[in-house]
Amino acid sequence: METYFIRHTKISVPDSALEQLRRKRLIAIHYPQFRGRLREHDNVSLDPKDYRDGGVAATRALTRLANNGGYVFAEYRDSPQPVVGIVKKQAPVIFKTRWEGKRRTAMLKAIRVAEWRAFDASKLPRLPAKPARRTICTWHRAGAFVSRLLKRSSARGAPSSRQLTDRAVNQTGIELERVGNFDPRSVEGAREYVLASIARRRGQPKFRAQLMRAYEGRCAISGCETAVVLEAAHIISYRGPKTNHVQNGLLLRSDLHLLFDLGLLSIDKDLRVSLDPSLRRSSYAEFHGQKLRVPTVRRWQPNRRALAKKHRR
Repeated sequence: METYFIRHTKISVPDSALEQLRRKRLIAIHYPQFRGRLREHDNVSLDPKDYRDGGVAATRALTRLANNGGYVFAEYRDSPQPVVGIVKKQAPVIFKTRWEGKRRTAMLKAIRVAEWRAFDASKLPRLPAKPARRTICTWHRAGAFVSRLLKRSSARGAPSSRQLTDRAVNQTGIELERVGNFDPRSVEGAREYVLASIARRRGQPKFRAQLMRAYEGRCAISGCETAVVLEAAHIISYRGPKTNHVQNGLLLRSDLHLLFDLGLLSIDKDLRVSLDPSLRRSSYAEFHGQKLRVPTVRRWQPNRRALAKKHRR
């Protein structure tokens, strides 16, 4: 079987969507359809003729992998843990999410990975040269590297993604003790972050680990304790390392995180949950007016000025 290299570092979807891809063991690509004079738009086509430029090669590679199977090495934005696995013959599925900064649905073409293993990148053997730029392509230089890595991890019992996360949580106590107070005014007017993929990859896992420790592994609204669905939500949107501060974050269940990012759920000055009127007769109605659950350690609690600003918006 051939080996494929996949990167999800430049897909402009929310962090929560990328985390869902990881949880569901999916690798995905996106290229807009292009036919003659028609404008580009999201679609579900797997025909390379419907695309142009890099989309042609990417669609061919995804289709070939789905039809024939193969080994994969995948990298995800915000995660220092590359994933290795095997893709068995299957039909691609459509993973729907939203684009950051756009009011339209993102249609990602995805396939599921079996024998999934997450690794600490710093402890991997020296990697062959990675393909440049492409989202998905055959990784000829890897040879049997990925298959050997997968077999070796199976024999030794490589740590799971959950184990690696728990280990990171256990190492954040001292760091939380050292942080000062977060001032949302200090990031006002800050320039857009540079080299976002690098900055997020370094900051996001630690940010989530801090919130997991501060909130004792429970959602600040629902009280959910299932670690795999808990996400690090920024109050003031990410604008560089300064905003990866425990006082600028909430530990939220993935669906509540999405509502929070969309502005359909917010926290008022009294630390009570406020739902958009469109949700007050939905299954989320139980949370409207509910008091936010905050860390017992005062200096880990969310910054009220940041919450108020988010609520006003």
